[in-house]
Amino acid sequence: MKKNEKIENKLAREKFCSARRAGRWRRKRIQTYASEPEAGSNVAIQNFCKQGWTGGVRVVIPDEEGKILMVKQSHEGNEIWMVPGGGIEAGENAEEAAVREVFEETGLEVRVNRLLWHVEEVSESRGQRFVNFFLAEKVGGSLGLGADPEFDEDHQVLREARFLSKKEILGLERVYPEYLRTELWDALEPKYYRNEVFKIR
Repeated sequence: MKKNEKIENKLAREKFCSARRAGRWRRKRIQTYASEPEAGSNVAIQNFCKQGWTGGVRVVIPDEEGKILMVKQSHEGNEIWMVPGGGIEAGENAEEAAVREVFEETGLEVRVNRLLWHVEEVSESRGQRFVNFFLAEKVGGSLGLGADPEFDEDHQVLREARFLSKKEILGLERVYPEYLRTELWDALEPKYYRNEVFKIR
């Protein structure tokens, strides 16, 4: 491809992505994409710009004693404790994903009450990601270790699901993310919640 054609394709991509994504894509990402062999086609431009954000959910569920439902997962030989959650699937919103993921992993039916945190990540290696952390309450079901439908029986990562006290969580070797140890307890206080932060349009 000639130098002038490369410049024109780069400008076309930049203009197309700016119009479609309202400036959401970083210029560096666009410049990197401009070096790809088939980047001159409209289809390639559209596929690049459609990648967008990958969304996930995590759900904080206290019991009557103030203990928090945690699940233990095994990844590359490391056992990590976290609250239930996973990816948002096509055709569902974040609240629906939260309810589904909790049921799949723990057998509990929950009602989402409010948003605790909206966490974003933008990186060259992992792209654009966000995770919504919700506070929810149990409304049905029975606690038990579920399964992740994305993995077969021999490759499940879930190892345990149980309610843990603040003292127990602080004593765990690996908790993800770290602010489940440090910020969670303040976030559960009523004074933390000032307005309805989660809205669907």
